[in-house]
Amino acid sequence: MNTNHRKALSLQPQIMLLIIAALLLLPWLGTTWFNSKGEPREAIVAMSILQSGEWILPVNYGGDIPYKPPFLYWLIAIFAKIFNGGTVNEYVSRLPSALACIAMIWAGYRWSARLRGERFGMIMALVTLTSVEVFRAAIACRLDMVVTATIVTSIYLLFDLRERDCRHRKLKYLTVILLMSAGTLTKGPIGSLIPCMVAGVYCLLCGDGFWRTLGRLSALCLCSFILPALWFLAASRQGGEGFTALMLEENLGRMSGTMSYSSHEKPFWYNFVTLLSGMAPWTLLGVLSLTVARSYRRRMLRQGGLLALLAVVLIVGFYCIPASKRSVYLLPVYPFIAYGVASLILHLHNSKVLKSYVWILAVTGFVVPVAVTLALCGIITIGKVQLWPLSWWMWPLLYLPALASLLWLGNRRDSVAFAMLLPTVLLLTYAAVAQPMVLKPQSDRPLAEKIKAVAVDAPVYSLNTPEGFRLYSVNFYTADRLRPVEADSLPVLPQGSVVIYNSLVADSTLFGSSYSHMHLTDRSADHRNPLSLAIKD
Repeated sequence: MNTNHRKALSLQPQIMLLIIAALLLLPWLGTTWFNSKGEPREAIVAMSILQSGEWILPVNYGGDIPYKPPFLYWLIAIFAKIFNGGTVNEYVSRLPSALACIAMIWAGYRWSARLRGERFGMIMALVTLTSVEVFRAAIACRLDMVVTATIVTSIYLLFDLRERDCRHRKLKYLTVILLMSAGTLTKGPIGSLIPCMVAGVYCLLCGDGFWRTLGRLSALCLCSFILPALWFLAASRQGGEGFTALMLEENLGRMSGTMSYSSHEKPFWYNFVTLLSGMAPWTLLGVLSLTVARSYRRRMLRQGGLLALLAVVLIVGFYCIPASKRSVYLLPVYPFIAYGVASLILHLHNSKVLKSYVWILAVTGFVVPVAVTLALCGIITIGKVQLWPLSWWMWPLLYLPALASLLWLGNRRDSVAFAMLLPTVLLLTYAAVAQPMVLKPQSDRPLAEKIKAVAVDAPVYSLNTPEGFRLYSVNFYTADRLRPVEADSLPVLPQGSVVIYNSLVADSTLFGSSYSHMHLTDRSADHRNPLSLAIKD
């Protein structure tokens, strides 16, 4: 066993890492309004929990039940009660993802630092944090970062539990069970199955007995299903066959390709393309390092390297099976790819390749603030993108990458430190400045305010044409006031009713002469289609 595993880790670098991660993620969670259907679709469930007091199977949009288990929604609702007086907003909706990412980064540091030293652990943690796909998921109100943190941290702990002199063994077993339970309660059985799959193959390759490994991991997996099973039984009593069918379709049907509707169907090679893009900017370093590939020495993989390689191969292979493929499904592999990138960075220490990579980042650090300034001044245009004006405090943050680039020009000796610093400040500028500047104008929040002004006390409906048409952003910003309505029910709606409809597919003549119409927008955040509003006279 590696003796580094027994060494106590210093507290100072861990505190520094937590501060960096917190500054990069937490202050900016509420600066961008919801601008797509994914985030408000999750947040509205937590809002309905707080409005109705129903924590087992909350209903929103007049009758819709959530497609996924409730752990994320519970967290959002709890944070809203603690930090925002029971009101769900953009910040508390994204907070679970950010905190889950910080916890995962810290756990990855502790795991890798014990194996290969604190410098290696810091590099791996920062590479993980600054990978575009991880960063994007960490500042979004989605299920994916929460379930990823539970999966990845469970794998780290299962690795430690294999060691004979593992400390606090019972506590770690309990933690693994709770983490996998939380993962299953977030996005289904993959929260338990993936950690057990990776740990099981690793143990077998390390010479552990098949039946002993199978029995131990099966017991852990079954224990982790107890809490989700209790929720499932309670929810199935409330939701009946409709709920059970939905859960089976979302979990088993998605894996087997037997869903009743197509969902994110992509070809086999999609997973590999999305990994290359999701690992940016570190993908660029990998490409540059190919120029000196002959200098690499072949050596046996260390234990951590073997686990990292297995995790990447098995998880990517697992998600190549279903036809449904999304970039966020592969989030659990990014910390393990970061393990390999950290090894590459230390191998390239102060080499021409690493310095060339830092030079590219430094040039980007100069170009981005200047380009944004020119766009805001109207000197250059970015297609038809409308830009939100910057507050005074955003301007220093906009030029932070340029300052870091100047520091590199003045001190080009420690290329490893600047390879960590420059992606960090570039992503900070993106979260604090670029994202709200570009995405706030795409939000339906102003549209919802217009609808609330028209329908002060009147009921608000959305026309269910096409089938399943939902306006999650509008519904969130109107505090879950929308109710779906079929076309044949329009004549019997009460006077003063307000109906929002997709004017691209719904002919206003089907409302009849009793409705007056108003154009709302040429592009909704949910479906990118024009919306109109009808008021029953």
